[in-house]
Amino acid sequence: MISTEAPASEPPIVDLRGLHKTYTFGESAVEVLCDVNLRIGAGEVVSLTGPSGSGKSTLLNILGCLDRPTAGAYRAAAMCPGCRVRPRPGCACISSGSSFSRST
Repeated sequence: MISTEAPASEPPIVDLRGLHKTYTFGESAVEVLCDVNLRIGAGEVVSLTGPSGSGKSTLLNILGCLDRPTAGAYRAAAMCPGCRVRPRPGCACISSGSSFSRST
């Protein structure tokens, strides 16, 4: 399990709870992310490190709404104020002070 906590005084801008991602190939399944919990607060600088194949790109793809988790909850706030691009279903561009939630 990966965990980090944002300061309790402000709500996090990213909040992942129990995130899972499994890829299925025929009858085989590969669990890439397993029970990931992550909170990122406003102004925090986060570095994602790990060996090849540990799920870094998969996590970034989910955070960027390029992929969806198999299970878990993803909440984001203040992602891109003034964005004019229509997000794909299940993701959103959010103005400051707003938030969205997605659970699978």
